[in-house]
Amino acid sequence: MSYKAKGALVVSDSRRLTTELTAGAALMAEKVYLAYHGQRDDAINADEALFLDCGSFVNSLDAICDYAREIKAGLILCAPDANGRLAAAYLAARFCTSALCDCMKLESEEDGAFVSTRMVFGGAGVKKERAAGEPVIACPAAGAFAAGDEFPASSVKELRPAECIKVAERRSREVKEQRMTSAKTVIGVGRGLSSGERLPLIRELAAALEAEIGCTRPVAEENGWLTREHNIGISGAAIRPNLYLALGISGQIQHMVGVNEARTIAAVNKDENAPIFKSCDIGIVGDLAQILPELIKRFKDG
Repeated sequence: MSYKAKGALVVSDSRRLTTELTAGAALMAEKVYLAYHGQRDDAINADEALFLDCGSFVNSLDAICDYAREIKAGLILCAPDANGRLAAAYLAARFCTSALCDCMKLESEEDGAFVSTRMVFGGAGVKKERAAGEPVIACPAAGAFAAGDEFPASSVKELRPAECIKVAERRSREVKEQRMTSAKTVIGVGRGLSSGERLPLIRELAAALEAEIGCTRPVAEENGWLTREHNIGISGAAIRPNLYLALGISGQIQHMVGVNEARTIAAVNKDENAPIFKSCDIGIVGDLAQILPELIKRFKDG
């Protein structure tokens, strides 16, 4: 980085995403600030943190905006989840600018401008966008920055915004925290799995490899075999494991952009002409119904 902003504000309500975004903010700014909603002890990796102790993330948006003005943030990084995207859009409107979304990379130039790189046309092309003016508001893709070590924030302020929205109903949603972006081994599954009933075998293999499980977008959003949090690719997470094992994945560019920084890619697909075989280091042509039990046996036996 040739230029650093004086201050970068990270907006997040996920400790895992906070760890990634603050690591990126530290590369691009002299001081790192954090505005977070969740548990009070999630104040990490910042020179100063603002704990938003309120009933709803939506209620925090005005307070986040005021805090960004107070610290004169030159860069604002919002988490790549529903609340983070909401914050990015709201802040962009309040500061009369636009947000850089789905950034695979975010870098500064010598003149102080920030440039984002993101995939377009379903991953068939790359587009660079140059931010104009301050603050620069960005919503990087999950995994865009490598997470660093955690340390407590130097100071923590607490704010309780006045309630401005009446909550009519609350519904709990169980979401398992995904650690794909920091995992050393990830197993990815595609529609070539044929049936969600084979997922127990995938989990058995993951246990043997101490791996996290991810998937292509259709597996999560169309088949419903896994949740959206498992999605890898242009509409999901970008990962960089030592080993990515792709099972029943054809290898379309929309998915492969999320795994192109993996050290080793191994693939199993019954179609010998599948695009995945042009991108993998190790390839096996065969039926998962026969190969999956054999893989489990081999890895369990060590």
